[in-house]
Amino acid sequence: MTPFAPVPVLPPPARIEADPAARGGTIEGIVLSRGDGRPIRGAGLDFEKDGVAFSVTSGDGGVFVFAPDQPGRYALIAVTADGFLPFAPAWGKSPVVFTV
Repeated sequence: MTPFAPVPVLPPPARIEADPAARGGTIEGIVLSRGDGRPIRGAGLDFEKDGVAFSVTSGDGGVFVFAPDQPGRYALIAVTADGFLPFAPAWGKSPVVFTV
């Protein structure tokens, strides 16, 4: 049996764009498999701000858009998808935080 050898998945550089129509900004991206780099449709992403969780689901091509109503700092607290190991750091310890 060959050991699992993950393919490195490097995200493109982050981009910040002003959108006057967005009340609180948006967080957009693509959920990719760490194993082979392919997009994952139907992945659940959970974000947290001030103890409240918000959920979105990735669509075609693994694309997701999270458009919170309020500006602030949102931590990515979980990413789950059938057939994949989850991203699930301890509560309050996520290394992935966005400011919108």
